[in-house]
Amino acid sequence: MSSLDERVEAALGGGSGATPPRRWARPWTEATAMPDPPALRLSYDPYPYQCQAAHLLDSTLHERSLGNLLVASPTGSGKTFAIKWAARRAVELGWRLVIAV
Repeated sequence: MSSLDERVEAALGGGSGATPPRRWARPWTEATAMPDPPALRLSYDPYPYQCQAAHLLDSTLHERSLGNLLVASPTGSGKTFAIKWAARRAVELGWRLVIAV
């Protein structure tokens, strides 16, 4: 049996004939501030990973090429923030958003 790294590389790189996901990688510089205009008014300073999530969600939603988006992270890591951000942006842009938990 091959290692996990080999299987991931085969799926992303084509060793198995699979097509790599369209959005599996994109150039990124770390976000230091929230996108402008913000989708949410926060009573706290967001963590850097929340700024990054907001930028990634905005760039995905504004490209108008969104298919399915999966957000998976450990308990307490900001999934609710991401859902609220995406929901607000979807309403602003007139998109339908389905959230499965």
